[in-house]
Amino acid sequence: MLFRIYVSVALVYILYLLTVHISDLKYLTTWTIVTQGLYFASEHHWNIKIPNFFQNLTWTLSIFLIVYWPLKYYFHWDTPSTQSYWIHDLMIHGINILLVIGAVIAKPRLEYRLAYIPMLAGGAYLIFAIIYTAHGHTIYPTNFFKTDYRLIYDAIAVLVGAPAIHCTGVWLTKQKDRLDKYSILPTTKKGWWQKKLLLTND
Repeated sequence: MLFRIYVSVALVYILYLLTVHISDLKYLTTWTIVTQGLYFASEHHWNIKIPNFFQNLTWTLSIFLIVYWPLKYYFHWDTPSTQSYWIHDLMIHGINILLVIGAVIAKPRLEYRLAYIPMLAGGAYLIFAIIYTAHGHTIYPTNFFKTDYRLIYDAIAVLVGAPAIHCTGVWLTKQKDRLDKYSILPTTKKGWWQKKLLLTND
């Protein structure tokens, strides 16, 4: 029940971002926020496969979105007219990501076998960005999608970065599941540390 309330509040927040703070579909941020909204909405679906799919999709995109912060400062994207937008930046590159992380911690659905899902999404965005840029448009102040050596970095981000983020998320949630199996209350079932202690005492 509490989790349903959590994802409902998160969905309302994402809808607020999409209607008030998002004005252009060309950004990866926009694509990611859309997947976040679809995920939070899918947690109300009766078919468990739906939220499984969307959590595996939005987790990797959301974590990858954190790269916005180092890129912003490394390439000096701030100008006198945008320096006051830090609250806006935090809302679309921070709070929404924390909401996804909270949902994944509360109800992890990440699976190794579904690593292809964020890779396909990343590939789709990369193709869009390359075509969009090739027609004389720009997406970010720094052009990451020009058809030169930069495409190598783009390909690495999709083919290596995406599965690495996804698999790290799966591994971390599996560790949480293992820890949850050990109760803090007294039990007749001994943990590995208890068994070792008993053997030592004998």
